[in-house]
Amino acid sequence: MPMKFRVGTFARFLLLVVSLIGVVPALFGLYVAIRPVDSLGLADKNCATEIFPPVPNGEGMVATAHETSCDYAPVHGDDTTYVYIHRAEERDSAKSLVFRFENIPNGESGQSPRLLWSDNLTLHISVSQVGEITKQLASLGQLRISYSIGRENTPAGSSQRFKVHIAEASFGLLIFMIGIFILTVRSLRKERAASPLLERS
Repeated sequence: MPMKFRVGTFARFLLLVVSLIGVVPALFGLYVAIRPVDSLGLADKNCATEIFPPVPNGEGMVATAHETSCDYAPVHGDDTTYVYIHRAEERDSAKSLVFRFENIPNGESGQSPRLLWSDNLTLHISVSQVGEITKQLASLGQLRISYSIGRENTPAGSSQRFKVHIAEASFGLLIFMIGIFILTVRSLRKERAASPLLERS
């Protein structure tokens, strides 16, 4: 009986540790799924930024674009291109972002966008190929935006649907691990309460 008691206690503590460890990937999965998409593409120590020449419309507005390429050794991260429209004296911002797409990894040349004002109210954006479009506006205030996209490698919304699946799986895992933790703690408490009776017997 004492040996079974010790083995059972060890198994419960092991299950307790496993449940706590299992919470970590669940929380990380939720973070990945619900964190907002970067609107600015600001480079950090793992990312490099290539800024393309601004294109003014001659009426005080300007179209700007840049690309970020991130490496998280030994894994290569995302290459993303951002296009903005704002007044010449203003900076790029989430409000001025009109077009964002993921580049095709190791893709052909021609993924950089070509920006051209057809008139002072209409910007035309052309790009030969993209990975996935994650934002695409047809207008911004009084300004109109037209597009010529040669090839879209991944249908728009695919990454968002994938994030939803990750969130669902992570939330389920989190609830499961919390349930195991609570049940194991209750079991250990009952075992501890019953231990004086076992010692007397």
